[in-house]
Amino acid sequence: MNSKYRHLFAIICFMFFILAGCSQEQVPSTKQARLIAAENMELQEKINKLNEQIDKLKEQHKAELDKQKQLNIEYQEEIENLKEASQRNVREAAQDVLDNVLEDNSQLRKENEQLKNWLETQTKQIQQLERMLSEAPE
Repeated sequence: MNSKYRHLFAIICFMFFILAGCSQEQVPSTKQARLIAAENMELQEKINKLNEQIDKLKEQHKAELDKQKQLNIEYQEEIENLKEASQRNVREAAQDVLDNVLEDNSQLRKENEQLKNWLETQTKQIQQLERMLSEAPE
């Protein structure tokens, strides 16, 4: 609204300078005054329309900025959700691998124990056979 008054003031000043500078102390005729007034009204109408267009464009621009801000917030939230999901997936995969390693390790310990027992049994059998061979008459 402040800009409307500025435009009106500028038009009035412009018209004052035109009337004061060009006429060299001649008073404009009624016909000229009417033409000038009509032109002033037409110019003021154009200014008002332009101001309305500017206001509409400002509103559209603000609405678009608000929309972009909201989209940015939504995208940031989505990025955070994806990061969290990714970290969860990595933790789950690492836990699966660790569980498999621990299970394999347990299985290998059992097999080692069985092999130790088998080896001990075989060693005892060999010792028995060696004793029997050494005690046997030749």
